[in-house]
Amino acid sequence: MDTQHPALEQKLQQIEDLLQHMRTTLDGSSQSPEPKFLYSLRSLADFLGCSTTTAQKLKNSEKIPFQQFGRKVIFNTNEVLEALQGGKMNSKKERVPGRAPEKNNS
Repeated sequence: MDTQHPALEQKLQQIEDLLQHMRTTLDGSSQSPEPKFLYSLRSLADFLGCSTTTAQKLKNSEKIPFQQFGRKVIFNTNEVLEALQGGKMNSKKERVPGRAPEKNNS
């Protein structure tokens, strides 16, 4: 490559590094993809390609990790996929301090 244009060479190297990073990410060989958060059962159902009833059952059975703050619920897509693929759940259901725990009807 022509060494008379160091700024151009630097930009080219940055583009090559970016392309390599994108290839790694798209190939799925990235160690931990950036988490995406879902804020409703409807969005969880859309993400999983299931009904909202099925999403509710997964949540209620605690087969997928989530955080709940009052009536608001948050799902981390990476943790949901890991749990559904048979991996260990990294986070348990969390509640806002001061709220009464749910009754266990078992």
